[in-house]
Amino acid sequence: MRSIHALFVTHKAVWLSLVWSILCLLIALPLRAQQTFVFAIDGKSYRVEASWNVKHAGSSYANATAHTLDFSKGNAFDLEVQFRFPDEAPPPEVELLLGFQYRHGGSTLAPTEGEKRARGLRHFQRFQSVGGGNATLTLTPKVWRRTPEGTVEVLASGAPTTLGFTPSSATPAPTTAATPATPASDTTTKPAAAPTAPQTPTSTPAQQAENEAYAKASSEPDSAQRIRAFIDFLDQYRTTNPQSPNVQSALRAVPLSASLPQPQGAKKVSYVLDYAVRPVIDTAQANRWQWELKNIAPGRFQLTLSALSDTATTFVLSDAGKSVPFNRPRLLQPFEKVQVVLAAQTKDAFTLRLVGGTPPFMVYLLQERVTRMRYLVSQTDTTLTLSKAACTVCKDGPHTLEVYTGDFSTLLLREIDAIQIDKPNRWPLILALSTALFLLIAFHKLLGKWWRHFQYHRKLREIEAWERVIEEEAKRKKKR
Repeated sequence: MRSIHALFVTHKAVWLSLVWSILCLLIALPLRAQQTFVFAIDGKSYRVEASWNVKHAGSSYANATAHTLDFSKGNAFDLEVQFRFPDEAPPPEVELLLGFQYRHGGSTLAPTEGEKRARGLRHFQRFQSVGGGNATLTLTPKVWRRTPEGTVEVLASGAPTTLGFTPSSATPAPTTAATPATPASDTTTKPAAAPTAPQTPTSTPAQQAENEAYAKASSEPDSAQRIRAFIDFLDQYRTTNPQSPNVQSALRAVPLSASLPQPQGAKKVSYVLDYAVRPVIDTAQANRWQWELKNIAPGRFQLTLSALSDTATTFVLSDAGKSVPFNRPRLLQPFEKVQVVLAAQTKDAFTLRLVGGTPPFMVYLLQERVTRMRYLVSQTDTTLTLSKAACTVCKDGPHTLEVYTGDFSTLLLREIDAIQIDKPNRWPLILALSTALFLLIAFHKLLGKWWRHFQYHRKLREIEAWERVIEEEAKRKKKR
């Protein structure tokens, strides 16, 4: 009977330890919304969470990315996007606008793209099914702030999320008497799209990954973020596949980037031209210069300039292979003094020193060729400390630092793996506590027995010491 009781107690201890370990793991995992991003107001950071809900024909789908909808029950569905501040909301006197941008790549849904923003925390958009086939919506939550001039500026954007919609019925319900023309025009476009369908299985996994990366970059609704996404895409694919249509298209959709001029002697400087397609020199504007243009890598050229007179202070360059507006002429100033230096770094922040140039400046942290954080610097001739904690999506380890001019035309600084970010690792502590608790529960009887044994022998030693003191006292009295 005692052995059965001991077995029950042992199994009970094991189960209790397992339950406690699971609870510790759940506590260690942060509660994450579908979208979480941070924005700063007057030097203070605020965290906002965005979630969405799709409602169709009496059914609701919360935070789902794949939906199967029976459009025979209703050809419309509602998208609801909700925002909340989990920590602290900004003060009411700050006029914030919350909302989202959406974009549909095909002609299956209407409207195809648009934007919602208001002071409220909930936003709705109704979509109509106007054709057959699958559909996708790229959703980007955003936070705007109204300026004193009456305009609005973007404070922060969440990551674009693609929602997929698959009809369970081949024929959508008709909308009104006027809408059959839209499906009819949709039907005429289907034969043109049909030849592309067999190509998907024959494409290699590398090609599929490249196509997905290009589609993700091109779906960025914010122009600055889209340029940065295309730059990330080119850094990853232009060396391995320079003739790819995706690479060539991305090259035309980013500005020509020039490094800071590097002195090569008296009145001689060199530039590295990056993301170049077909750089062209305006000979009429460059009559006081000698130049040499050399292709050194896919999409990269080296431009060496030699001044022919003391009055030559500017040089005009353009890229005829770029799309509008990135094909406009660039004015290089070889003797302009611009300096951007990574001055210092601590566990929580890093410091930049900027001298010269024209603000604003764009500061990026990258890891594994992926942009993790963007900072906007609106002044020059300053020393600025930027917080590492503001990058909520940064992973543990080294990050590359890049600083551009506001139009991405000049790369002012690139420090590879220069910014070290250390995320607190709670797993060793959780594992140690769980192990200690398991041992305490599983061996509590043995520990109790050992503790009683230890107390007994301690008391015994105290008694023996007391007896020795009495014996010595008795001997001293006897000698007297």
